[in-house]
Amino acid sequence: ALDAVNDIAIHYVANPGSSAKANRDYFDSLDNPAVEGAGRQASAHLIVGLDGEVVQCLPLNEMAYAVRSRNPDTISIEVCHPDETGKFSDTTYNTLVKLTAWLLQQKGLTPDHVIRHFDCDGKYCPLYYVEHEDAWNKLKQDIADYYYANPNIQ
Repeated sequence: ALDAVNDIAIHYVANPGSSAKANRDYFDSLDNPAVEGAGRQASAHLIVGLDGEVVQCLPLNEMAYAVRSRNPDTISIEVCHPDETGKFSDTTYNTLVKLTAWLLQQKGLTPDHVIRHFDCDGKYCPLYYVEHEDAWNKLKQDIADYYYANPNIQ
């Protein structure tokens, strides 16, 4: 179980063009000893798909294996992306903004509690938003704008 939720971590799936369901199925397969790579601990709470769909992988009160030392106090969102750059599509981006703002409100957090996987352990994830600090700052601002403009997101 999560000790507390102090941050929302944004990730990218690092598998261009893959669906939210395919990534969830991958996480699920890690528990199957017949699958190559089984036993590896990797998971996320939510995945935003290429069409803006949201797939939940874990209850929000369970710990995901996604950000090493921050696993016990962080909700992780994986985001699908269409190509190798890791840049999110407009549809995926817009869903991510709304989902993250909603999670922040649900957990009693403010927008300054949105982090990248990179901010936890230096992994280049989400790639595009590590390589383009301006894009990361815009994403955080868009989340903050939506959060403050919609005080009771459902």
